[in-house]
Amino acid sequence: MAKSKTSEVIKLKNVRGSFLRLFKAKAFQAGQDARYEATFLLDPTNAEHAAAIAQIKDEAKKLIAAVWGEKPPGLKLCFGMADNDEMKAKYEGYKGMFYITTAQPEKNGRVGVYGRQRQPVVEGDKEAPYSGCYLNTNITLWTQDNTFGKAIRANLRIVQFAKDGPAFSGAAPARAEDELEALEDKTPAGVAASDGFDDL
Repeated sequence: MAKSKTSEVIKLKNVRGSFLRLFKAKAFQAGQDARYEATFLLDPTNAEHAAAIAQIKDEAKKLIAAVWGEKPPGLKLCFGMADNDEMKAKYEGYKGMFYITTAQPEKNGRVGVYGRQRQPVVEGDKEAPYSGCYLNTNITLWTQDNTFGKAIRANLRIVQFAKDGPAFSGAAPARAEDELEALEDKTPAGVAASDGFDDL
């Protein structure tokens, strides 16, 4: 097995987040390490995104050359055009987009998640990322060569909320400050308290 190598840091700006798992790590198979995850969508028609896509591909080529000399048969990639992947092409918001999937094992520590002013955010905060919003993130690529096969994977390093975007189905949790009114502590005079079942 070849020794794993890691790329230079790749900065992605104003990319859409999808399948975000930033606050609670999860293992999907028995014996698998729990991990944080995020997929980022880049628009190839956007000049800044196109440059980032080119950098991702260039860094991957450098890793392949350094570790294997040339692209080995069956090499799996954590990125690509969604339209070329039958499953991903069906996901909301993926049509015409370039995707890159990233992860960080829980044992390596929590992923740093921040708001627009670089303040730490937690699940439920106003600037907590949700699938469909726009994010800034720094990632690195790395080479996998083990019993699970040969692959180029991506490390999820840090995430910053950039701006709201159309939430993917069921992605954005309702926030109390957006949808509810604050209630008075006392029942108004002349109004009897009710358990809500009087008219049933």
